[in-house]
Amino acid sequence: MARHAEYWVEPVEQADVVVCGPVVDLTGSWGLAVIHADSEDAVRALAEADPAVSSGMATFEIGTMLVAIIPD
Repeated sequence: MARHAEYWVEPVEQADVVVCGPVVDLTGSWGLAVIHADSEDAVRALAEADPAVSSGMATFEIGTMLVAIIPD
């Protein structure tokens, strides 16, 4: 999990990721990342390179936000 957390630092610093972190709810714990990207392929590549995903420990789902209000 340390490698997983470290992996997301650079995309956040480069502003490719708006926000990311752990979520705990009644279903358990999972992570959420809001990613600013030009294509779904770019998001998929970022997620697939996550050490938690590439090791088989975690999976990911992609949802599309059709409209977003973000700072300039």
